[in-house]
Amino acid sequence: MNPPRPPLSAAAQLRLWARPSLRLQLTGLALAGFVAAVCIMVLSIVRLHGASADAAQLLAAHVASSLALQIQQASHAQLPGDTPLSVLAAQQLVDFIHSEGRRDLELVDANLRIVADADHKDIGHTLAGDMGAAVAATLHDGQPRYFVEPGKAGEPGRHQTVVALKSANGASVGALVLEYTSLLDEMAGVADGAAHTLLLLALPVGLLLLWASAWGARRILRPIARLQAATAALASGQHSAKIGEYTQDEVGDLARSFDRMVDHLARSQAAVQQEMTERQLAQQQLQAAHDGLEQRVQERTALLQEANQRLDGELAERLRMARQLEQMARFDPLTGLPNRSLFLNRLAHAMQRGTRTGKLVALIFVDLDRFKSINDSLGHEVGDRVLQEVAQRMTALLRQTDVVSRIGGDEFTVILEDIEQVQDVATIAAKLVEGFRLPLQVGTAELYCTLSLGIAIAPRDSADIGELMRQADFAMYHAKAEGRNGFQFHSERMGHSARSKLAIEHALRHAIERNEFTLHYQVRVSARSKQPVGMEALLRWHSPELGAVGPCDFIPVAEETGMILPLGAWVLRTACAQHTAWRLEGLQPGVMGINVSARQFRQADFVAQVRDIALEAGVNPAHIELELTESMLMSDPERAATLMGELRALGFGIAIDDFGTGFSSLSHLKRFPATKLKIDRSFVSGIAHNSEDAAIAAAIVALAGTLNIQVTAEGVETEGQQASLDELACNEYQGFLFSHPLPSQGMGEVLRQGLHPGPQPAGR
Repeated sequence: MNPPRPPLSAAAQLRLWARPSLRLQLTGLALAGFVAAVCIMVLSIVRLHGASADAAQLLAAHVASSLALQIQQASHAQLPGDTPLSVLAAQQLVDFIHSEGRRDLELVDANLRIVADADHKDIGHTLAGDMGAAVAATLHDGQPRYFVEPGKAGEPGRHQTVVALKSANGASVGALVLEYTSLLDEMAGVADGAAHTLLLLALPVGLLLLWASAWGARRILRPIARLQAATAALASGQHSAKIGEYTQDEVGDLARSFDRMVDHLARSQAAVQQEMTERQLAQQQLQAAHDGLEQRVQERTALLQEANQRLDGELAERLRMARQLEQMARFDPLTGLPNRSLFLNRLAHAMQRGTRTGKLVALIFVDLDRFKSINDSLGHEVGDRVLQEVAQRMTALLRQTDVVSRIGGDEFTVILEDIEQVQDVATIAAKLVEGFRLPLQVGTAELYCTLSLGIAIAPRDSADIGELMRQADFAMYHAKAEGRNGFQFHSERMGHSARSKLAIEHALRHAIERNEFTLHYQVRVSARSKQPVGMEALLRWHSPELGAVGPCDFIPVAEETGMILPLGAWVLRTACAQHTAWRLEGLQPGVMGINVSARQFRQADFVAQVRDIALEAGVNPAHIELELTESMLMSDPERAATLMGELRALGFGIAIDDFGTGFSSLSHLKRFPATKLKIDRSFVSGIAHNSEDAAIAAAIVALAGTLNIQVTAEGVETEGQQASLDELACNEYQGFLFSHPLPSQGMGEVLRQGLHPGPQPAGR
């Protein structure tokens, strides 16, 4: 049997009483809607009357303007130039208009004197007050005015409008004043009729809405009341309470679900009672097993306590011996600094902490310059004291958190943690070097001992301890080679770069004679037709020893060793010969773009060399376009302009490649006789979503258009990039969207068949 529900507190009863019922909420919602509709209707009536008054003013102004135009047309014969209004002619016109349209109007001359009046009463009077001010303002600016002329005693005011009368040459010579009170009253009557009609229509509609709201609320509240009663019964513990009566709507579905829930609760309650009985039995069995286990644990615990007491004595002795061994094994007996073993351990922990915190860890290898001469000349005892003094001075110069170690002989190491930037390491290294410019005091002797430091940064240089130590050691020897008494940072140039360059240099020396180089061609397409108009020759190298080597790897080596000169000549000769071969097949390869290196361009006979190669291949210079980088030209602008002028005189095209990445000024660009600018791919890649790249590309296109230079966009890879470039009106596109670089056979097929829509095959 369920316990009775506790009575509600006073605060709970107050909240329940203050909470509005659903019936009250629905009634309030319906009344709020009705009040809102009434407010909208009232506002509409007010707005309707305002609109009728505005319409009356506009119509009066239109009528007055039309009458003024009639009077002006009829009076032009009698009003030449700026002649004042003719009194007789004006009165005749006013009488005629009054007799035809029964309009009360007056004509006023430029001196505010009434020269014609519909009822002939005010002729000759001069206007004053608000009416005179309104007429004077209209004569001044020609704009119509509205005002209310005060009525006589007991009469309402008269609404008037005034418009200017102009002579044949457009000067204001008078004004027409028209009363539109009757028109305003007529428009107000129309507005009143419309308002009455609106009220007659709105009243039954509002009452109908109120009735519909009441009927709908009743339909909703009745089933909800039954559901509320059943819920209250269920909450009081009557699990058999059901609704039993359902409507064909969502509330009916809710009632069905409620009855199903009641059935489920009854079944669940029976199952819970059965489960509780089973659990009580299991708990009793578990308690019995626990008591037996607890007794056995107490017996075993007593035995373990006796064994632990014996072990404590043995461990204390072993710990004392281990500390002695650790001191001997981890610290240098001469200087008291950590030895190599402890140094490696602390370096590993420092690198782990650096990985967690994101800070840099610097490893410094320190070697004493010419320490061997001190040992040889003054003996090992003095040498040992020098090492002790060096250890003390280094420790004093560094932070407390820095770790100084001696790993053997005259070699020391320093571990610097929590480094924010590399410049901080340089500052500390300079402090160490500067700190040993003063002599060491060894007994009564003063000895000078300078340092050579090699620095490696983790994880920038390496995250491997062994590799980091090799890098720091290599940098230290590099510092010695640079003159000692200083420091050097490790760089990839010191190790991998040197080995890689040596292998590439060795392979390059035989690459041309072994025919290891090939040319691939990437098509350039017209921005309008999207069909080929030319191509760029691109150098590729596949070495038997090194495999495929990228141009960014072997071109710098070829530049440094001078092998770029025969290699560049081979590219020129091969590209020109291929162009001629395609033309002999009847194909139209267009303009062939050929890259020129800085060292080639600096050759004294470069122009003659290009001319001879083109002549030998039988190619028209107009079909060859030499591509020069912006930075290459700016290294010597005067000579570059001269050579470009000589090449243009021979008919060769000149393209400034990677434009926008250098520092060329407008004055230099104007002097360079270039035929084309190639927008660097770094600006094209983000042009569809980066406003700065788009602005730079737009500026390059505008600049080229001003100088009458064509523009090619490099690196076009997506349709979004193409769409953005189409808006800038580039001349040509080049990129993977149209074709990958292809060998000569593949490019020949493109020239025969043209480009096809969709992704283009990549050349191998």
